[in-house]
Amino acid sequence: MFKMLVLDLDGTLLDSQKAVSAKNIQAIVRASRLGMHIVLATGRPPVGTMEARASLGSACSEFLIAYNGALIENMRTGMTVFEQTITVAGYLQVAQFAASSRLFCYAYSRQACLTPEPHAVTDWENQINGIDVQLTDFSRLDPAMPLIKAMVTGDPDLLDQCQENIPANLAGQFTILRSAPELLEFLSPQASKGRAVSYLAGILGIGRQEIICVGDSGNDKDMIQYAGLGVAMDNATAEIKAAADFVTRSNDNHGIAHLIDQIIG
Repeated sequence: MFKMLVLDLDGTLLDSQKAVSAKNIQAIVRASRLGMHIVLATGRPPVGTMEARASLGSACSEFLIAYNGALIENMRTGMTVFEQTITVAGYLQVAQFAASSRLFCYAYSRQACLTPEPHAVTDWENQINGIDVQLTDFSRLDPAMPLIKAMVTGDPDLLDQCQENIPANLAGQFTILRSAPELLEFLSPQASKGRAVSYLAGILGIGRQEIICVGDSGNDKDMIQYAGLGVAMDNATAEIKAAADFVTRSNDNHGIAHLIDQIIG
């Protein structure tokens, strides 16, 4: 019997309109009533998950995996359960590399999206996630100040080249994730969705084989590989489908409801 269902948000639980379908909600409520922990695992900040969590109501676990595994928060108590950070000094190294590749770099702290200058992508972060965007002169910050992650954005073809040519000194310092065609993320080497799922499972006393993880993109790969049952959406990348044990329907075709129907009937 599976005891924990871990769901990515964008491209997985959320459809193309960024909503949770009624069929998915009904199926998740049914799974929750049978005792399954329903955990959201997303690259978004906690504030960016509020609508999805509200749509699931009490079916949603109190625990949230945010920032691609850099943070686990108990949403009922507001307590931080797990946190892994980088530093401003680390961000500046990433930003220098991004600039040399003709790409833009910004960052997340716990409270805000920090950007060296106005940019369309940080406007989008504010719109999608509802998080404050702050113009920031990173050179004036304490180099040891903690940040959640550095974000590199730009043309997907340029990002492909960037990802293929990351210097060894950066590759060794960070977990590096391609969370979207236009986004490359640099996190603590101890941060990933898979590590966060493992940590949370330990708290809840749940074994690896009792976990289902579902996703669609590169940032979901290690949790899909970690889970007893790793599931890819039909709209997932080829890499994620290859890593999964099962492929469910797409995010626009109630893929989570279909999975739950297959697992618990």
